[in-house]
Amino acid sequence: GVVSKEEAESKAKEFLSELNIKRSGQQRLSSILDYWLKYNQNLSKSTRTKGENFWKTFIEIVGDIPVSSVNARIMQKYDQEMRVRKNQKTDEIISDRYRGNNYRSVRQIWNYAKKYEEVPEIDIFATIEIPSGKGTREAKFLDVSQIRLLIDTAASKNPIHGKSIEIIYRLGLRPKEYANLRWEDVSEDKILL
Repeated sequence: GVVSKEEAESKAKEFLSELNIKRSGQQRLSSILDYWLKYNQNLSKSTRTKGENFWKTFIEIVGDIPVSSVNARIMQKYDQEMRVRKNQKTDEIISDRYRGNNYRSVRQIWNYAKKYEEVPEIDIFATIEIPSGKGTREAKFLDVSQIRLLIDTAASKNPIHGKSIEIIYRLGLRPKEYANLRWEDVSEDKILL
């Protein structure tokens, strides 16, 4: 079930004191993930899965080392590996967006552990530039001749579809805006959006 933030924090403190490893710095990176997963049950399954996968990638690259061993050199190794890592499905180098999401997730879990004094009070990403979450994909637009071909092709199959695409194009509508149009929005000389 879902637990409140206060309950999760209380359980985390209790768990850490039971294990008696607090502030030792000898616990492994994998134990930090275990704490984070166990005491953040209020997060969505998707967030937990992404966090878990990103942290496992971090461990895969730097090793399941003691948290006290994490330093700028280790983080540079992580960054260098992430910059050349390939997407298993496409065999292309992973995007800056994905890398940035990975870094932010690892930092979130590290900060969670820092909160409970399980890791050194350092910013592990101080020497690494975290890419923005915004994609760097180029916007792709159809040119006028491609739009005309699209309208004509759609009209040849169904005249209503051709007119629909032409209205969307000429008015610069988003698909949702077009879908929400009603007859009462249309008058002889204008369309009210």
